[in-house]
Amino acid sequence: MEPTYRLQWGTWDKVIQVLKIITKSELQSVFSIKLEITVPIAISFADNTAKDIYVLGLFNGQLWVFFHMLPIHILTVDCNIGIL
Repeated sequence: MEPTYRLQWGTWDKVIQVLKIITKSELQSVFSIKLEITVPIAISFADNTAKDIYVLGLFNGQLWVFFHMLPIHILTVDCNIGIL
């Protein structure tokens, strides 16, 4: 079985995108979502077969888990990341 490769990124306008690499020149969208509250500063794949992702938010310290591409807010850190 050939491995599956995915790309993920977050943008300053609060968008998270995950793409699957099909060939050297073709990408397939897995999902894209715009967060209402936070700017994503760090994104990581969970170590599972569903390739769920964790998103850490800038300015409000929110940690989000996307389980089967559905957002579930699980934690707000007691400090604000990025606030001077």
